[in-house]
Amino acid sequence: MLDVQHIFKTYEDKLLLNDISFTVATGETVCLLGASGSGKSTLLRIIAGLEEPDSGFVFFNGQNLSSTPPHLRDFGLVFQDYALFPHLNVYDNVAFGLTRSVRRLPKGEVKERVANSLEMVNLNGFEKRQVTDLSGGEQQRVALARALATRPRLLMFDEPLGALDRTLREDLLNELRMILHHMNISAIYVTHDQEEAFAISDRLLILHGGEIIRQGAPAEVWAKPDSAFVAGFLGLGNIFKGEVREQTKEKRWKVESEFGFFHISCEHKHSKGERIHLLARPLSAENEVNVIQGIVRDTVFQQERFKVTLDNGLYIYLQKAPKIGEKIEVQVRVECLA
Repeated sequence: MLDVQHIFKTYEDKLLLNDISFTVATGETVCLLGASGSGKSTLLRIIAGLEEPDSGFVFFNGQNLSSTPPHLRDFGLVFQDYALFPHLNVYDNVAFGLTRSVRRLPKGEVKERVANSLEMVNLNGFEKRQVTDLSGGEQQRVALARALATRPRLLMFDEPLGALDRTLREDLLNELRMILHHMNISAIYVTHDQEEAFAISDRLLILHGGEIIRQGAPAEVWAKPDSAFVAGFLGLGNIFKGEVREQTKEKRWKVESEFGFFHISCEHKHSKGERIHLLARPLSAENEVNVIQGIVRDTVFQQERFKVTLDNGLYIYLQKAPKIGEKIEVQVRVECLA
């Protein structure tokens, strides 16, 4: 198990990582999700031993890795730019970590591992191909096969699919998830892409301002973002401010906003006049007491539904497209983000 404890890191006198602690269990895939500059790649490099923290520790199975150089940590790395050797063919690229390091395995075992790794990434028969003749997706598969061939105890991915088109990303994500689960390898996956993060991870860690501001299983984070920043970053819906007016007999909070009054059920303790953030999920919901209304200004078809933008800036999703200029009223779920 990986155990990261109280990592601090400054860059150009700015605090980049502020007391970061988390664990990765055996066979678990943890995704570090955050915007550019949030410190996620720096954190990955610290875990790999490529950078030193200002303070803090990295343990694996109880062993302090502070004095362990990168090549002895037994971690695999896969980067966005593939980091392949252009003068070597596919076989030699995959075998590199097995023949030119402290491992130096027998030729027979090297051949077997290369063959198994290429089979896992669907590149059988590519051994003699030059990597410069491969597509971007094929090159990324070679990079993954090279990392798998060493049979690392932890795999780390730094924006590995950022250079690929949407279809290739989806295909590789599905294959990668199955490979990680099949081999029961612990993994850390760094990305700024929410769809990638939700597709690949068993657990999400959202970084912002040098801190982990939300963590949990993808479904938990989606259902309960806990903050306006997380809800906005994940694109969960309309976020706006409201002011608490009173608590109703139904134990709901009556909140006034620029879009009208809403009745909210939440676990927070509020006081009259308190300013809070609200999240209005864009999916319509029957039997909801809260309503969004406005005049239709735009409709865009998006994956079997229509995104409808209203004149007040709010948006919703509907199965049928209303007419531009039509006044509509839709029941929606409204949540308190405090």
